Amino acid sequence: MVEVNDGTYGRRWSSVTLREDDVFTSDLHLGDESMLRRRYERDLGRMHSAMARSWDRVVGDEQRVFVLGDVFTRGKETAFAWLKDRPGRKILVRGNWDNTDDSWLLHEGGPFDNVIDIIQVALTDGTLGWMSHYPYRRAGEESKPRLDEPDFRMPLIHGHTHSPKKLSIAAKGSLQVHVGWEAWRTPVTLERIGDYVLDWETGGN
Repeated sequence: MVEVNDGTYGRRWSSVTLREDDVFTSDLHLGDESMLRRRYERDLGRMHSAMARSWDRVVGDEQRVFVLGDVFTRGKETAFAWLKDRPGRKILVRGNWDNTDDSWLLHEGGPFDNVIDIIQVALTDGTLGWMSHYPYRRAGEESKPRLDEPDFRMPLIHGHTHSPKKLSIAAKGSLQVHVGWEAWRTPVTLERIGDYVLDWETGGN
């Protein structure tokens, strides 16, 4: 992926053509005890083990995994070890909990192949869209720099909300797909997202 400086946002962004076996997740919050109740676990060890089983069932060694932000809240070494033990080629799209200093994210032996702020994507049918940690802002909301995105009138794959809802419609009508752990309880492939969207559009969800 080629990094480009977007002067509007002052952030690094890239473009990529997605494949049906690409995988998405966000808001892992490894090491965060406040996630235990949300994930019905008694301690961090059980939570991390359950998440590892879910990840390993979905992701193969050579699959691309787009982690859309908020990897951990505390315990960098533990989080990095957990990620390095997981299969897949991991690309981080930074969230609000992810340090803006790349040195700790891309150091030798780190878990990520690349670290980006926002990615423009071409879906398998040629449709253009975006990937970001943040959803589009809702109607009537003022911009909160780095905490939301303007509605580009394109589909958006995002995290951040911790909502169980997988899909939503932004103020200008754009489809938003939430890939956070609380929505899917597992990393999710583009193929599965496409099936879910089709089912939703035809009244199945």
